Order: sequence, then C-alpha cells, then structure tokens
Amino acid sequence: MIDKDTFARYVAQALNRFQDRAYLRTHPLSRALVSPAERANPDALQDVLADAIQGLRPAPPIPTASPAWRRYRHLVLRYGEGLSLEETARELMVSLRQAHRDHAEALALLTSGLWGRYVQLASPGSPDQLPPSPEAEPSATGAPQPPEAPLSTGALDAELIRVVSASAEALTPVAEVISGVVATLSSLGGDTATRFTVRASGVPALVTAAPLVLRQILLNVLGYIAAVCRGSIIDVEAAEQTGGLELRVYAEPTDESPTSAASGSSLGEAEALLDVAHRLVSLQGGELRVGPLSEGGPRVVVALPRQATATVLVVDDNPDMVCLFRRYLRARGYRLLQAATAEQAIRLADEANPDAIILDVLLPTRDGWEILQELRSRERTRKTPVVLCSILPEQSLARSLGVVDFLPKPVTAKALIEVLERLCKRAS
Repeated sequence: MIDKDTFARYVAQALNRFQDRAYLRTHPLSRALVSPAERANPDALQDVLADAIQGLRPAPPIPTASPAWRRYRHLVLRYGEGLSLEETARELMVSLRQAHRDHAEALALLTSGLWGRYVQLASPGSPDQLPPSPEAEPSATGAPQPPEAPLSTGALDAELIRVVSASAEALTPVAEVISGVVATLSSLGGDTATRFTVRASGVPALVTAAPLVLRQILLNVLGYIAAVCRGSIIDVEAAEQTGGLELRVYAEPTDESPTSAASGSSLGEAEALLDVAHRLVSLQGGELRVGPLSEGGPRVVVALPRQATATVLVVDDNPDMVCLFRRYLRARGYRLLQAATAEQAIRLADEANPDAIILDVLLPTRDGWEILQELRSRERTRKTPVVLCSILPEQSLARSLGVVDFLPKPVTAKALIEVLERLCKRAS
C-alpha cells in the first residue's frame, strides 16, 4: 500500500477535477475507492467523493455557525459548486487566510475518512491499485502543476490517532488536569514571566477526552497564548455548556508585558502547537476556535463533549477505523474505545462494560469468531450486544451465532448510526 501522504495527493488531485466525470472514470482512485459491487456505475468515484463530503455535515445540535459547518460548507462550495478559494472565502465571509486554514482542515478530515475506506477495500496480498505517486497535471500554460494537498502529514496524523486510541478508555477529571498543567508551566518559568489564573469551579467532573489528551491540548493552547502574548496574565476558564464543556483561554496584558512582538520563528512554533491541539480536539469530537480580543491577545475556546451516555467498544486493528467512527458519531453522545487484539478486546469488554461491541472478523493472531466465542462464555460479557463488522459476506453466519446486527465494510455514517440507535433504543 502507498503511504497516507501520497494517498492525500491522489484525493486532492481527484477533487480538483470533481466535476470532470470522464477524468474521474479513469482516475486511479476509481479502482482503489470503489468496491466491486459499485463498479457497474461509471460515476461511482464521484459518488464516493460526494458521500464523503456529506459525511462531514455536522449533526444536531452543532450550530450552523460552528467551524465544523464552515469546513463542510467550504468543501461543498469548492468542489460541489466549483468556486475558487477566493470566491469561497467571500461566500463564507471569512478572510483568505482563514479560508486556507479551513481548506486544509476540511481536506485533512475528508482524506482521513477516505483513507479508512481505501484500507478496508485493499485486498491482502494483491498488488496495490495506486501507482507510487500521482502524475502532475499540466496547467493552462503546459507546465506540470502538483495537485493541492492538505497541510498535514501522515506521520503526525498516525501518531495523534495512536495516542488518542491508546488513552481513550479513561475519562478526565477536568479541574484536576487544568491545575496540573498550570502547575507544570508555572514551575518551568522562563523569560516570559507569564502568570495564570484558573476558574474551574462547578464544571462537570468528567469529559470524554482522556487525561493525557486533555493535558496535551491545554499545554499546547497555553504555550500558544504564552508565545503570542509574552508576559501576560493568562486566564483559564472552564464552564459547562449545552452538550459538554468549554475551556476558554485568553491573555490579559499587564504593565510588565514586553512591548516587542514574538519573533517569526517563535510565532511559527506557536502556530504548530495550536495546529496539534486542534487535531487532538477534533479527534475527541470537539471544536477549537480562535478569535481576537478587543484588547490583548487572541482568545482560544476548546469545546469538548460531556461524559458519554453510551460506551461502544470497537475491536479493529486499524486505528483509522476508530477515527472514522468518532467523526461519524461526533456530538451524538457515544464514548468509543478501541481494542486492536483479542486480549485487549476481552479485557476492555470486562472492565468497561460497554453498551455495544463492534467486532471485526479479520484480526491478527485470533479472529473475531474466537473473540465472540470467548465473550459469550464469560458471565460479565455474555449478554453484551455484539455487532459484526466485516468486508466478507457473513451476515447469515453472524446472526446464527447470536450477533445482534451486521455492518458491511466500508461502513457508512448512516449505517453505523442506525445500528447504534437501534441498540440503545432496545436497551432503554
């Protein structure tokens, strides 16, 4: 298989010619992203890309003014309606710089979902259907031009997904984590003389972001504010909101604040910190918003979902699947755990007592059927609903062995949500 960065360039290349059906019919992704059952449709790749864009459409109660809606609308305008980046910025009433950021973030999310589909459809042992790199397309002047690509790296995305997946089984005591981060930064000191104030009383005790992840988000956001507003007092507020928790971080200038701005290299490092924080927040199903204050420095708001009302254990050795499921279930009140092996699956099923288990069949060392057998043999997990998730046509066999439902791969957002809603309604 090709690496994720190369795959991202293929996706960007196809999206740049989204309205050109003849081009898409011969594009390498028409084999890599289209299942055998869909290949009778000559426009299947265009449909796959359109469905992936629609998969980013935020679900209620996310407000239409949120960044998630803006990123979704950005893709619709850019590729569905064929607007330029400048026209899209005007339509969405954002600056060109913000439009570039929205484009990169939206394209990264879209690519992550399509990558999961590509991995699912890839046949083990068969040659890859994608060449090692996409060919550059000629411009109007005849010179080859590289395709647009999201401002992300596959290595960074993979590492963040690994961290989130590894720590997803824990819940976070919010006030305790905030105090720990502030204590760490205060003890480190430095030449910025930054001071902190914390207001976190009365916030919900737990949120779905694991302690390690929330700590890294806060460290990066506070590091960003401290670099941009050196010597300021940084306020950290935590407040309960409808659907979850908001962390608000902003700077209050003091008479001791340096008058000189941070250097270009420092600002670049600060932007990189904020970018990582944004990715981590997105993987938690939340939103990170940056807005300027009338005085002082920027205000950063991190919105995280409240403690989940239902826990779903996903047994799959592909971390991109869990990332994809998190995006599908964003703001719908589910806590997702991942087990990559049979041993992890049995342990988490026993310890976390999930409301449902989504079980892949093709796993290393022990397959899904063996895991199902062990789950059914244990008193604590015997009655836990299990949904089989497979690219193989095994629906009848699965149901005969007591599986409550079946999800064919590639999994769509609609199918996943419908299955989980049926289970939750049945359990309530």
